[in-house]
Amino acid sequence: MRISLRKALFVAACLSLLVGGGPYSAWGASSSADRLFFERRWKEFDRILAARKTWTPREACLAANGAWLRQDWEGAVRILERARKGLPGNVLPYADLLRALGLERTGRTEEAGRLAQNLWTSPSLPGELRYYVAYLKERLARPGEKGPWAREMLRRAGSDPGRRIQALSLILRSPGATVKDALALLDLRPLSAEGTEFLKRPGMGGFPEAREALGIASALSGNFSDAIDFFESVQGKGNTPPGLSPKGRFWYALSLFRANRAEEAVPLWEGLAREGASYSASSIRRLGIASSGLESAKAALKRLAQGEGPAAEGALYTLAVQEGAEATPVEASELLRRFPKGAAASRLRWKMGWRFWKAGDASGAAQAWEKALEGAPEGLERARLLYWLSRSARRTGDEGLAKKWEEKLARLEPLSLYAWRVSGLPEMKRANWQRGQDSLEAWGFVTYARLRLENSGKGESLARASWLAAWSGDYAGSVRLAERARSLLPKSLVRGVEFLSLLFPKAYSREVRDAAGRFGVDPQLVWAVMRQESAFDPAAVSSAGAIGLMQLMPATAREEASKLGLEKADPWEPGTNILLGTAHLARALQTFGTVEEALAAYNAGSGSVRKWGNRSGGIEEWVEEIPFPETNEYVRKVLGNYAVYKAFETQNSAGGLGERRLENERG
Repeated sequence: MRISLRKALFVAACLSLLVGGGPYSAWGASSSADRLFFERRWKEFDRILAARKTWTPREACLAANGAWLRQDWEGAVRILERARKGLPGNVLPYADLLRALGLERTGRTEEAGRLAQNLWTSPSLPGELRYYVAYLKERLARPGEKGPWAREMLRRAGSDPGRRIQALSLILRSPGATVKDALALLDLRPLSAEGTEFLKRPGMGGFPEAREALGIASALSGNFSDAIDFFESVQGKGNTPPGLSPKGRFWYALSLFRANRAEEAVPLWEGLAREGASYSASSIRRLGIASSGLESAKAALKRLAQGEGPAAEGALYTLAVQEGAEATPVEASELLRRFPKGAAASRLRWKMGWRFWKAGDASGAAQAWEKALEGAPEGLERARLLYWLSRSARRTGDEGLAKKWEEKLARLEPLSLYAWRVSGLPEMKRANWQRGQDSLEAWGFVTYARLRLENSGKGESLARASWLAAWSGDYAGSVRLAERARSLLPKSLVRGVEFLSLLFPKAYSREVRDAAGRFGVDPQLVWAVMRQESAFDPAAVSSAGAIGLMQLMPATAREEASKLGLEKADPWEPGTNILLGTAHLARALQTFGTVEEALAAYNAGSGSVRKWGNRSGGIEEWVEEIPFPETNEYVRKVLGNYAVYKAFETQNSAGGLGERRLENERG
């Protein structure tokens, strides 16, 4: 293994310190060494440790982990071999695992195998290490013996999607893999090449579940003809339920619709809606889309509206909002009579109030919106009502009432776009989340500290695990953990800059800065879009088939790549996906001129935005009038993200964790 001269000299200095220092007198390390480690300022970190006459055990572990993070496996192993006798018992298993992994990577497989076996058979091995020891055993096993260790990984993976995907991918490469394993992987990653290729092997066609999964993967890839063939090989044509699961029937219907066989899709969606299961609401939305051109879809909605429960409520709302201005609002009246305090009635009353507002009747709008509050779900819908109630009060001259609504908005929905419109976001400086730290962090074992924090289930611990995930470059995991922590923390902490820094990281900083600079787009807007589109998951796939960090449809990705002269662009690769998505966003900005309209075009397509016609009022009102519910919500959420990123930028343009990590690794 080749090691740079600087790394070799550093390791040599480390070893001399360990040899010459004798027994350790304390566990501790200087605060400066800790700070430099977590800031990844490796040159200074190396220099400060090299200046020590002796190292404490903790400094040795920090040095070993610092070498590991720079892929200096041999250096990490040598430091830990010399330091091992001085390590406390509660740290030793973590150091031994790191050493075993380093031995495997440097070709010392027999030693790695013995150490891995000792770890695995130790009754005192911490539970969070079982997965990683099993991973090492899988790497060390002979080709025919890898499967059992991959299954052990899966058993120890818990609910973490990343670890489950890794384990399942390894299982599918082993002789004992089954259709069930491939289906489990595709459930987590619907377009996994390993999963789909496994199901295409000879003999797999006899499993209906395999053909259904391949149909879903084909539909997500836009290959609707192939998808239909797979689905119909399971259940035949038409609405005969025995073969496909509800998920399969939904995607079969969507494939039929996209393949210009919409009439055949209608009974499938109606059946799913009537069942009231997980695909009921989605099926009603699809019937609503189809009803603009299909009388059979509208008839299906009317039949559903005569039933009971959520399906009837959803169908009534869908029909009510389709009524034209001149039509008799039969469904609207029925919805308000039968489900007066439901979320659908709240959304309908919002629309009724908006008609009053646009007609200049602020009092009438306020009456409708106050009633709408009774059934409004927490979040964006409630925040919107409170904001426009304040606007209506101010328009009627009641400044005191306006301020009361604004105070309620700030108290109940402090992280919403609407609260920030009222109070504005202060200039914020990014800060690290320091609460709930795990003792392993001080020794440099960041991955294992994160696992222990995740397993605790406490708000502060989950937030700290989020910070560690971002520090490690796992921004998708970081946001996921921050969202888990959000409901467990006091609102005073959730509103603070430390937590907002977790919710809105500057992920993939180099790629975003480069793409934004190339196309003249505000990088804060790119992060705001990415935050909403994928939550920074590079393997994300939407129900429409959009892929990657910026959620590009495959056809859009190909078109943008062609315009940029990229013949072999891989839209799954994070840098490429960001480049193509930013190019697409830049074209929308150039075409429409406002961020709001560009965001709508990014989500719904430029053709849709053009069909909505020219704006007649202010941009705030235009956003509220976006007719596509998904796009309406999308634009408002991205604008909220954008407000936060801009607030951070005004105070500290290089303060994002991702940017500090990038700059320090360049050094």
